[in-house]
Amino acid sequence: ALFPGRRPAMAAIAQEVQLLASSLQLDGLLDRRPGQLSGGQRQRVALARAMIRKPAAFLMDEPLSNLDAKLRTEVRDELASLHQGLGSTFIYVTHDQSEAMTLSSRVAVMSAGRILQVAAPRELATERRHRVEVPGELRAGEANVHAVDLRRAAPAPTAAPPAATCEA
Repeated sequence: ALFPGRRPAMAAIAQEVQLLASSLQLDGLLDRRPGQLSGGQRQRVALARAMIRKPAAFLMDEPLSNLDAKLRTEVRDELASLHQGLGSTFIYVTHDQSEAMTLSSRVAVMSAGRILQVAAPRELATERRHRVEVPGELRAGEANVHAVDLRRAAPAPTAAPPAATCEA
């Protein structure tokens, strides 16, 4: 062994796995193979596998996207408490404004690959600098996003197609 005596006891590992599995509602799934799991279950397993290692930073890209609404809320709350308990940095990529505002201590609003504003959620809610417009109908997965600086915004042309506006 490269570092003898540094591996935790098997009982401690099993206890930690059980705690994490129960917090992510994976209790009854520990003996299943990946092919036997749904997309949401696979996402939670991947999250648990990352968390068990206790890294200094996590990069999460839409980690709750495959979960139903009820489970998404529960896992979001659990993620927030795990974040506080682990003390690690979480970089959380999401298109869901409620996830961003409830999970974050700082939010970066991006459009077309550019950071438009970085602020605390409360500051973003009261002092928005940009409005994000989505021309036409809002459909999941299809959007042409344009950022508008609210301090210099001109009135929209009247001949433009109807736009759905999403405050960012």
